[in-house]
Amino acid sequence: MILSKIRDDNGYGCVVERSGSQTSYIFFQSFKLDVTPPVEALTASAFGNGNQPLAAEEYYFNKNECFVSHVGGKFRAALTRLSLEFVSTPMKPEL
Repeated sequence: MILSKIRDDNGYGCVVERSGSQTSYIFFQSFKLDVTPPVEALTASAFGNGNQPLAAEEYYFNKNECFVSHVGGKFRAALTRLSLEFVSTPMKPEL
């Protein structure tokens, strides 16, 4: 597995992917990728075999809590790439 950090003018990202193959021979029971605030999650994507996007019912993107994860009972165990894009937000001053 490869873990990549992305930084550009539009924000940041984290990508976890299987190297050198579009077919996963590793079967996952679950997955979760999250980032710690203070950030604002923008988008998330998950791909299965053949670099095909997972069906929407297989994964859940929680924008408010900044994570993407499997959906129990719906995820079909094939995962080749997972990403989460976000921007940094200013910390609120403590009172």
